[in-house]
Amino acid sequence: MLRNLLFAAMLTALVQALANDALANDIKPRLTEAQVWNLSNRQYEMLLDGARQRGWTFPADQIKHGYIRHHEEFRLRLLNEGYGIVSDTAAL
Repeated sequence: MLRNLLFAAMLTALVQALANDALANDIKPRLTEAQVWNLSNRQYEMLLDGARQRGWTFPADQIKHGYIRHHEEFRLRLLNEGYGIVSDTAAL
């Protein structure tokens, strides 16, 4: 549980640092698709860990669809907060 809280705090700090850096340089904060997938997957894994600790279980196909749904919702939240999401090749 403490590990999940620490990771959530680190994730929030990372996203906030990216936003602050972008605002200081008067540019829109950007993340690559790979970064969004990575952050989304880590966050969803934390949610699954919490559910498992409560004794909840889910079929594999439901977990797979959950990853996809969580990514889509996470991506939309980032866009709504002003982040730009670029393709991995555009970031090079």
